[in-house]
Amino acid sequence: SSGINAECHYGRGDEMRSLCKLWNSHNKELVSFFYDGHAAFNAALAGDKDSIKEMIENMNEFIKSDRSGWNKFVTSTVGDFFFQGMLALSEERYSEASDFLIKSIPEANYLMLGSKAQKSVFSLLLVFCCLKSGLPDHLHFAQHHMQQLLQWNRIDILPPLQQRLWDKIQDAHAHTSHDHNSLS
Repeated sequence: SSGINAECHYGRGDEMRSLCKLWNSHNKELVSFFYDGHAAFNAALAGDKDSIKEMIENMNEFIKSDRSGWNKFVTSTVGDFFFQGMLALSEERYSEASDFLIKSIPEANYLMLGSKAQKSVFSLLLVFCCLKSGLPDHLHFAQHHMQQLLQWNRIDILPPLQQRLWDKIQDAHAHTSHDHNSLS
């Protein structure tokens, strides 16, 4: 761990964790990767690994079921890596979470239906885990992913939360290498 304090929502991590615990209390059955992905990161940030384990069981049952369609395809393609990443995040194993999420979130964002705003939270969660991991490969991936988000959103300037994450990536890179890259 690099000791980076990468709390989202401007340092209100404890408040957000409390809200995640409240939201999490009613969401355990797999409905769709999109909705259950949101429920899983709520559970992860609330530290509720038991709910995530139950979601993994439900996901496996869903994948084995006779159901078909796009949601089953998406869940079958990225679900295991994503939910394993959420389990690792719930246990604050950021390096392992990053490894799983790097294998799932970029593909999930491509496959999932929903607006960019609805899907961007998955990308921010990935960047958050990479920052908390602090490993050079994870920091490099976070930097690359943030650059892709700029292109995806067709913007030149990051919104405030993303800019804070970018600044933390740059700061972390300064501590792991002496290479300061910029978005431009």
